[in-house]
Amino acid sequence: MRLPPKLEKKVKRYLLATLTTFLLAGAIFGVWWMQSERANAARSEAEILKSLTAEEITSALKSEATADRRAIAAMKKNPERRQAFLKGLRQYLAVAAQARREGFAENENFKINLEYKKNILLADLYRIKLNPGNGKAYVVPKEEVKAVWANPENEKLFERDMRVLKEIRIADAESKGKKDIVTELQGDAVEKARKKWARTQILSERAKADDEFMNQPAIPIRLKILEAGILTSDYLREKLAGNVNATDREIADYLAAHPEYDVKKKLARAEMVLAKAKAGEDFAKL
Repeated sequence: MRLPPKLEKKVKRYLLATLTTFLLAGAIFGVWWMQSERANAARSEAEILKSLTAEEITSALKSEATADRRAIAAMKKNPERRQAFLKGLRQYLAVAAQARREGFAENENFKINLEYKKNILLADLYRIKLNPGNGKAYVVPKEEVKAVWANPENEKLFERDMRVLKEIRIADAESKGKKDIVTELQGDAVEKARKKWARTQILSERAKADDEFMNQPAIPIRLKILEAGILTSDYLREKLAGNVNATDREIADYLAAHPEYDVKKKLARAEMVLAKAKAGEDFAKL
């Protein structure tokens, strides 16, 4: 049954107003939800150190020691380095939390870069696990590498990752005031990048499928720190772009006000210490 023309117009206006109100309410809710999600993620990141135990941090450092034994050994011996590490980690996570609040974690290039870097970390750690113990590093068989490229989807993923990495390098150079042109990979560089990418995919997928490996306490912590590092890098690159280039005069004025940072004076002091040490004085005291 058709409604009278006037009544039909009123119904249409009512439905349109109702729909508009509904859509507006939905949009407001969507914005609120997104902001709430960002805030929750940021709070979680900022609070992570409060829930980390000494054992968890130690396990993360032990994991890093498998790749960089000297750096961790030096930290173990030096309490000041340990304090600097924890302070730096707190600052790292605080900046990353702010980056989340401002939506940096929703950037598509961030997501792709994070996935790429996580795969590299997992592949590196898993390669150490697969080391045969005879002093030689584990090598992914060539047949497995070839199999990666048999899947055309991997070609698309490789090209996507290389494009995003190039865009990040360009943005980084521009933020530092550099005008260097970031060129495309060519020749041997392309082949090396392809081999590294394929090996990374193979080992990272193995790592993810290995429950025992992924359930190690160090793994989620290291992945979290990696994510915070990328967020921090992206945040500082955007916020400090164009603000980090000091003139020669500004540098001279700063060193005049802060002589403790003057490299020439540090060198003179080092040479004085060296001369005294050669003359027989106790080096540790010097």
